[in-house]
Amino acid sequence: MEKASTKRPTGASQIFAGWALLVASCAMIISGLLIRPRPVADSFDHARQAMYEILMPGGFVSILLAFALLCVGWIIRAISFLPERNEVRVERT
Repeated sequence: MEKASTKRPTGASQIFAGWALLVASCAMIISGLLIRPRPVADSFDHARQAMYEILMPGGFVSILLAFALLCVGWIIRAISFLPERNEVRVERT
């Protein structure tokens, strides 16, 4: 019989998702800064204002989520390096 895999989680997927979300949120903030409304109103001013109001807060919130994902991944990675209860053996002489 084959033994079931007891591989411990490494947190790599959370860390990867955190970095990806961090890059995406920085892109949102940069694009929000690029399309910010101009002092002189033009025909696209309302659309620019709406996009600016969506991208800037969304970018900052997603940065917070990215850091939360990174922290979860790093905590899981730190826990995965701890020995399991069964693995700790004390030699008696």
